[in-house]
Amino acid sequence: MPKPIIYEVAPVAGGWLVRIAGDSQSEAFRDKAEAIGRARQLAARAQGGVRVVTDTGRVEIEYGPPGPGART
Repeated sequence: MPKPIIYEVAPVAGGWLVRIAGDSQSEAFRDKAEAIGRARQLAARAQGGVRVVTDTGRVEIEYGPPGPGART
């Protein structure tokens, strides 16, 4: 079974970045909550997860893939 896609939310100058871990494509947001919401939306479509990291690279929180019957 393939590994689920993980979307990372990370701080950047002036906002927050949403990207697939290890990929260069990204979306930028000014608000952290908006960035997390977008990452969770993308992850739900791909049955993936979300990882929010600090500016030092420490994992702040993770949201796993939705389980069977989970509502998003």
